[in-house]
Amino acid sequence: MVSLTSLVTETAGVQIANVGLRGSLGYWVCVIILSEKLIWLGIIGSVLSSRVTCYVQVAWIASETFSPASLLAWH
Repeated sequence: MVSLTSLVTETAGVQIANVGLRGSLGYWVCVIILSEKLIWLGIIGSVLSSRVTCYVQVAWIASETFSPASLLAWH
C-alpha cells in the first residue's frame, strides 16, 4: 500500500526533475502525477473509508438486536 507521503514525494520529484512530457506516456504522467489526482484519490478514499466504518458501527450499536435490553436478556 502506498502512503500519502510517498505520493507527495513522487509528485514533487517529478515536478522538480522537469521530466519531458512527450507522447502518450508524457500525457499520462501529466494527467495522473503532475495534476495530483493520486493524492486526492488517496485522501477521498480515506475519508470515505472512515465514514463507512463510522456508519456501520453506529448501525450496529443502534440496531434493536444489540440494544442494552436485549443484551441483558441474553445473560
